[in-house]
Amino acid sequence: MKNSSYAYDPVSISGSVSNFTYEAIEPGVVSKFINGVIDARYPDLSGHQQRIRKSTALFAQQIGLSTEDTELLSVGAGMHDIGKLSISDYILNKPSQLTLSEIMLIKQHTEMGCKLLSPLNLDSRITEIVLYHHENYDGTGYPEGISGEEIPLLARAVRILDSFDALTMDRPYHKGVNADEALQIIRRDSQYYGSSGKCVLLGLTDKDIIGFMQRHNFEFKELDISETIGHFVQSFYLVVGTFQRPG
Repeated sequence: MKNSSYAYDPVSISGSVSNFTYEAIEPGVVSKFINGVIDARYPDLSGHQQRIRKSTALFAQQIGLSTEDTELLSVGAGMHDIGKLSISDYILNKPSQLTLSEIMLIKQHTEMGCKLLSPLNLDSRITEIVLYHHENYDGTGYPEGISGEEIPLLARAVRILDSFDALTMDRPYHKGVNADEALQIIRRDSQYYGSSGKCVLLGLTDKDIIGFMQRHNFEFKELDISETIGHFVQSFYLVVGTFQRPG
């Protein structure tokens, strides 16, 4: 028996869709939503992204980014690992060494993340962070193996911040190192971050750092003041010598 109360009409439906208008969602809102989703499934990963996001303003200031690029860096850093939502819990939380095939799956998270974000039509500088934050300056990274200035500037910035946080945080497969050790590792592997062969540690004082934190309402939470200062001095004042200041 035909139901006359509803008739499927693909023509009229497609027409209504084509006439549909909507306001673009702010990238910052998108980032908060994504982190809420990630936090519900992987709290450690969400914390990792948020620590990097909070460090971006200070880092951007040191490499001379514009206000617009600083905001985009913050948004991109806050969702750079979204592609890991497509990776199985077993692999992400595996306490032992990953197999070669599992490593290859993990490496797909950059492209997966970019595909997840593509319907949102975000600024390309944001999606470039998601896609290219594991590229190395010497061309040994992934997913495309691009090198040098081919790697977008904001993606290179997240590469440094991501590396430091990954080294210092505890994960199922490794115990985090302290800030000094992480800095030594980054210097040792500096070919990944710039062609100058070294990273530069900017010489700002504790007073400078405290003033910056107070102006930007940083919360110290579980860290005491000395640990927080050390954390910033030894990590987020790292800049690659080949970074070009805009203009």
